[in-house]
Amino acid sequence: MGFPEWKMFCVYGTPYGASKRGFWSWLTEIVSECNDPWALVGDLNVTLDHTEKIGGREYDAREGEFLRNFLFKCGGIDLGSDGGIFTWQNSTLAPNRIRKRLDRFIVDGVWCIASSNSQREMGLPRKLCRTKKELKLWNQNVFDFCDKNLRHLRNQLESVQKMSITHSMVAKEAEIQMEILDMEEKMGRSLRQKSRENWLQFGDGNSKFFHKSTLIRRRRNYIGAVRDGEGQWIRGRGDIGKYFQDCFHAMFCFSNPHIDADLESASL
Repeated sequence: MGFPEWKMFCVYGTPYGASKRGFWSWLTEIVSECNDPWALVGDLNVTLDHTEKIGGREYDAREGEFLRNFLFKCGGIDLGSDGGIFTWQNSTLAPNRIRKRLDRFIVDGVWCIASSNSQREMGLPRKLCRTKKELKLWNQNVFDFCDKNLRHLRNQLESVQKMSITHSMVAKEAEIQMEILDMEEKMGRSLRQKSRENWLQFGDGNSKFFHKSTLIRRRRNYIGAVRDGEGQWIRGRGDIGKYFQDCFHAMFCFSNPHIDADLESASL
């Protein structure tokens, strides 16, 4: 992005009133000594003024002094937030519900200027967020439609199969079955694509993940032993293959076949 080197402070502010003064003095000293552009993010457990709290006891103006002094001494700029102002609330029901703005993103002036110079690149996360929302909506509209259409086609097929067999009904049945197969194939391709998303996350085909996954698939398709009709276990690739071959040979070959007299006398 052409962004200068900068430091980020990830902070969790103490929630205990007796410790707040010491904590904020320490944090102010640490950030003031930073010579690079900086950003500070986290749950600071303080509110700046009465507009950042609803419910509970009356707002204590002294609480805002810690954050105001920090912003003044360090030259910090509160970037604000998107959406609702409050970032925390307790779990009680109304009228005892309390809401506060405790989470913040604070930067110094140099960071802010560098950010404005890189505004196009910095807009990428927001664009990705919008894209995610649109894709979710598309997924819901398209695949909910596919599910409904597939159910409708199956109901149609069931109705046609209950009717008298005629040339038109047979043709209609075949047409519906082709539509069902086509719809199932489309949905199957999508599901297979979704199942492969982990390849993007875990790496390419030469990674450890790929090799382990391949071994797992091979293991699932592997026949290690077969028990024959006498209860004996047969192991080994060659022996198992021969056993299967013998079984199929015995099923479809007869040493003394019995042929019905009508078939014997029939002429082809």
